[in-house]
Amino acid sequence: INTEGQILSKQWFDWADVFREGFASVRLNGKWNFINTKGQFLSKQWFDWVADFNEGFAKIKLNGKWNFINTEGQLLSQQWFDCVKDFYEGFAAVMLNGKWNFINREGQVAFKQWFDCVGYFKEGFAQVKLNGMWNFINTKGQLLSNLWFDDVDNFNEGVAKVKLNDKYNFINTEGQLLFNQWFDSAGVFYEGFAAVMLNGKWN
Repeated sequence: INTEGQILSKQWFDWADVFREGFASVRLNGKWNFINTKGQFLSKQWFDWVADFNEGFAKIKLNGKWNFINTEGQLLSQQWFDCVKDFYEGFAAVMLNGKWNFINREGQVAFKQWFDCVGYFKEGFAQVKLNGMWNFINTKGQLLSNLWFDDVDNFNEGVAKVKLNDKYNFINTEGQLLFNQWFDSAGVFYEGFAAVMLNGKWN
């Protein structure tokens, strides 16, 4: 319904969600679609499940496989995946046969290397896991560091927290560790500062 009390669609649904990026998901008889602000359906195809639009694309599920749909109602990729995540900074994580990669806005698998697990792009870098260890890749698929870590956080304010052998440090966008000292624990940088713990004390 709009602010003037007019019903948007002649069709009544079993469920209707809020509008995001100009479209709202709707469910009817167990299947999902989208409507636009004129009450028109986005796709002739109805899906088993859909997610909200994010960066111009929405996740869709059909017959146990995943893809994306754009605001024109077109599928992003000819390939259907076992799992997909939302778009961030122009890339979305996709899984196929137990391995992860990213897909770009053109529907192309972005990188040659497939990984055991991935995060999402933030400040130009994404977390990637291979053989039990973590690193980062940039938007060209290049590894950030020669070192692999036990765990990594997302970048924030140009640095990311990394963990190795139960100690913590930070890495910058050049792949350099910020400190010679490794800490027992560490927070995240906000407004240029991060809390760190050493020998049971915080600073």
